[in-house]
Amino acid sequence: MRSYLLTILHGRESLDDFCKLIADVGFALREFRLRVDTDPFGAFMDWNPDDSDPCNWSGVHCIGGKVAMLDLKGMSLGGTLAPELGKLSHLRALILLKNNFSGVIPKEIGGLYMLELLDLRGNNLTGEIPMEIGNMMSLKHLKFPSVEFEHYNR
Repeated sequence: MRSYLLTILHGRESLDDFCKLIADVGFALREFRLRVDTDPFGAFMDWNPDDSDPCNWSGVHCIGGKVAMLDLKGMSLGGTLAPELGKLSHLRALILLKNNFSGVIPKEIGGLYMLELLDLRGNNLTGEIPMEIGNMMSLKHLKFPSVEFEHYNR
């Protein structure tokens, strides 16, 4: 939060952009949380929807005040993946390894253009890998059940 305010003070980002970014990130994380129906280890105990700074939440890692990694590996979370995850525009790593997510991989994840690592192994996901993932130019490591892709140069 502090680095966002410093950025605004230096004129690199408008207050409107800042408010929209905070709203989008908060909305995306809340929607993700709402689609989780099983949380046996209390991974979301400190996810307070009234907190304007998700950087202090378990599994959320930030760089410069922006959510850069969502790492909830091995938490046995159950539910479906929220399409709103695609709104986490600064996300570099989405690590949901060894959980119990089911359903399809939302095509909106393909809009995470800064994503470098996507690890969905150890879940119960079905369907095809969305074609939109092919547009993720920063993606270096793509890890799905029984399939691992690594890409170093495009």
